[in-house]
Amino acid sequence: MKALVLNELKIMDVPEPKIGENPYEPYDFIAESKFCGICGGELRAWEQLKKGTRPPTAGSPKAMGHEFSGIVHDTGRKVKDLEVGDRITCETRVPGCGNCPLCRSTQDYICPHTEIKMWSGLTGGAATRYLALPAKRVHKIPKNVSMEEAAVTEPSSIAYHAMVDRGHVFAGESVAILGSGAIAILAAQIAKVHGASPVIMTGLNIDKWRLKVGKQLGADVVVNVEEEDLAKTVNDLTDGLGVDLAVEASGSNKAADQAVEIVRPGGRVVIFGGGFPKAPPSAWPLIGKEIEIRFSNGHTYNSWTKALKLISEGKIKVKPLISVMPLDDWEEAFESLHQRKTIKVLLQIE
Repeated sequence: MKALVLNELKIMDVPEPKIGENPYEPYDFIAESKFCGICGGELRAWEQLKKGTRPPTAGSPKAMGHEFSGIVHDTGRKVKDLEVGDRITCETRVPGCGNCPLCRSTQDYICPHTEIKMWSGLTGGAATRYLALPAKRVHKIPKNVSMEEAAVTEPSSIAYHAMVDRGHVFAGESVAILGSGAIAILAAQIAKVHGASPVIMTGLNIDKWRLKVGKQLGADVVVNVEEEDLAKTVNDLTDGLGVDLAVEASGSNKAADQAVEIVRPGGRVVIFGGGFPKAPPSAWPLIGKEIEIRFSNGHTYNSWTKALKLISEGKIKVKPLISVMPLDDWEEAFESLHQRKTIKVLLQIE
């Protein structure tokens, strides 16, 4: 079957997965992929490949893609809660070792003993027709959620984990989201759902239309940091104190530094954009303001279920973020994201 193999930068033939012949057996199932999103990490990989700066990947070619929605095609011998035809989406992490203190305390998503933490790296992703998945990580799609919307559950759950599980956002707090991509816009919506005000979002000149979407969906104030003074805007909105919670959601060292600059003394900073070429902010500002700084890594079962529930209730709006393109137009899809002409591209698998 044909698949988009990112590390080869082309459509290739890959083997069709079979029940019982994958690492998740006997709790395995085969999904038929319908929509596969392109994430920021895959975009960075594409950009590195175009520049020739990404090292080759060993092993047989695998389909990319972990943000997806699909239907159950076949089930393993010990899978009881899934039926052929069920509409599903699936958490990206494979189960941890199951024995360490982290796994036993519901933190298996950061289990250090799991060599490969994403099923797409282990058995191949969703940018193809069929994929093998662990039934222990599956979620059924609510009836009122479309397949396109469900394919955005994964980035929504990442935003939820960063804002709620790690950031502990509260009603009435001031929040700054540094970034204007899909997850940043989702994070702003989650902040508003939890009663934060004002919610500030930042971006660059190239992000002007993304900032407009962010304001339509939840941000109270948007700041183009190439044309406006972010610190002054924050000071004006917070009586010179700084925001209660500053969230870096862009993968930029400069944004991480700005988060430390604009957070109030005793405030909280969450960093989860990823892709840093060097270390996060120096310690002195953190010590001087006694800032609590946290990092956020992916999602949990709780953040996944809560994000899907908020999408179902219409409290997180994902449709305005989505652009759909056929799988064969994958090069155009990556280019549109690179030029920031789109926010969240879903590849339609047919």
